[in-house]
Amino acid sequence: MKKLIIFLATLMVISSISFEVLSVQAQAETIHQNKNNKTTETTSENLNSETISKADPYIVIENNRFVIKNQAALIKVVGTTNFKAIKQAIKTQNNSLNQVTEKEFNETATINNNVITFNNKSNNEIQTKTITTMSAGINAIRGYWWGYRAYLNDNLTRTTAQALAGGAGVSTLVAIWSPWFSAPTAIVKALAASATLVLGGSSALLYNNNNGSGVYFRFTGRPPVTPIFTGVFPQ
Repeated sequence: MKKLIIFLATLMVISSISFEVLSVQAQAETIHQNKNNKTTETTSENLNSETISKADPYIVIENNRFVIKNQAALIKVVGTTNFKAIKQAIKTQNNSLNQVTEKEFNETATINNNVITFNNKSNNEIQTKTITTMSAGINAIRGYWWGYRAYLNDNLTRTTAQALAGGAGVSTLVAIWSPWFSAPTAIVKALAASATLVLGGSSALLYNNNNGSGVYFRFTGRPPVTPIFTGVFPQ
């Protein structure tokens, strides 16, 4: 009897660990892609492209935060279940934006068509005393009510791919990205952490999606504040 109890207890521990591992893998696999192949843009169960498109006209930016205008009308358009998912996505995204100070918004962000853009520095040109680097594509981080897109120009895409191939961690990726983005450090760190978790030591995905103008990373906002990486796409 004692051996049976020990066996059952061990089985429960193993099952619990397995469940946690599968949960992490499930998040990583929401991108529905092989690291060596090109991606197809997807999102979470309730926030698919159709739902996002339907909800967009009802979500605006006020005081640097996303808000729903006319909730009753939005519910009629997307349904109760999708409406709850939209509210949660907005709450998560606003929690992320709460880490950005008013000064940072004023100095680094522009708002257009209810999208917050943290522009690249010097309009894709970083000039030092002796070197001017030009590259096709843009460097920018754009915040939507459902998450983020991080745009990397051709040079930054190649540099990022080389770093990932060499086993770069979050701190390395942040160090590579930060000089090229005007976005607050808190957002850059969150996106770098999410991308590193999924891509690991893989660089093929970046090379395969770079058509000469760089790529953009897509992140869907979910609890906790750290966004979930959902794919790499050509600019």
